[in-house]
Amino acid sequence: MRLPDLLADDKIAIYRKGSLSIFDRRRYPFENEYVVLHSVGEVVSALKCMVTQGGGVLVSGLKGMMLARDEDLDFETASKMLSSARPTNSELKRALENLQRLVSKGIDLESAVEMILSEYRQKYERMGTFGSSLIEDGDGILTTCFPEHSFTISLMKAKEGGKQFSVFVMETRPYLQGAHLTAPMLSEMGFDVKLITDSAQGHYMQEGKISKYMTAADRFLPDGSIINKVGTLSAAISSSYFSIPYYAFSLGISENSEYVMEEGNGEDIKRVGNEKITADHVSALYPLFDRVTSDLITGVITPEGIV
Repeated sequence: MRLPDLLADDKIAIYRKGSLSIFDRRRYPFENEYVVLHSVGEVVSALKCMVTQGGGVLVSGLKGMMLARDEDLDFETASKMLSSARPTNSELKRALENLQRLVSKGIDLESAVEMILSEYRQKYERMGTFGSSLIEDGDGILTTCFPEHSFTISLMKAKEGGKQFSVFVMETRPYLQGAHLTAPMLSEMGFDVKLITDSAQGHYMQEGKISKYMTAADRFLPDGSIINKVGTLSAAISSSYFSIPYYAFSLGISENSEYVMEEGNGEDIKRVGNEKITADHVSALYPLFDRVTSDLITGVITPEGIV
């Protein structure tokens, strides 16, 4: 098996001199559209508007530095702009700092970007190997949002090893990344996928149909807690209650304990797509992320192993 196009670096974001085309994950699987951007400022706006997320932010942010060069924007300014687009996830900031070190050594920008992306592909592969070792024959695996490369590679390696399992995918309101991205992608890859509502995870745990919970982690804090898409905390609490192990994939521990918990626009949860689901005068709240404490986490899967 190979990774689907949805996770390929050269499909997530395509750079051509003067423009960066980012695959619009908000439209998938109904449309295969790209948003064409011509400045770092436009890339920042696209990332804030969830044109892509997770690992897509990393790829788009790194390739966005080529636009910075095209518009003669200095490296430090462009790096700060891109890092601020999704401040809860610190991986882009770390990658941009690495990019600056490579460029300062005389490596040209395109080569430096490819070197970094290659390193990440190797990390995903190692994490996938560790993740697959945790999957057992007959498992029902719950996931949240769009857990990207490492989770998908784990499933691929487990299937190649002859293991049979089901994947339960929560829809992930309000952008529905689980329904729009994870479920169709894994289904198209031949996995046994069950799409469920965000509120149904406890029910299927109680029924004994879910035996593991596995997600990505947008940030892995020094105290052992992780930050991930809102909804992760409630599923982790349910997992703990039903004695179901919870594993998160993370590229590494953050250098410090400081973090930003982004708040979304409450108006986003007052509709599904373009369909209103409540009255205009209703006030709504939309936190983008949860912090899951270490006591709820069985292990964090990193490129160096499971901690």
